[in-house]
Amino acid sequence: MAVEYVLRHLDGLARREVLALPAPDRATATAVLAVLRNAFGDTRAAMTLLSAFHSRQQRTTERLLEYIHALQELATKINGRQPDAISPQVLRDRFVEGLANPSLKRELH
Repeated sequence: MAVEYVLRHLDGLARREVLALPAPDRATATAVLAVLRNAFGDTRAAMTLLSAFHSRQQRTTERLLEYIHALQELATKINGRQPDAISPQVLRDRFVEGLANPSLKRELH
């Protein structure tokens, strides 16, 4: 019901993007938000993104590849708003600090 309310208030490109979703997906707020973020980018402030980057830890169910991709995605968003805010060295350091495996963390320090 809330998704229908939002859809009624969208127009232009945003409305077309949401209407391009298959009907079952169009009924979920998560899918609508994902398609709008994909089309228009992340609307979070740069400071919010920086905070998310610096507090990001590897989750217990997250593989290393998933973890580094999440960090890289945040770094790309941040650098898109503030060029060179996250250098490769800062990305590496955050990766090591956020590792869940203490022995791997020690090995990489």
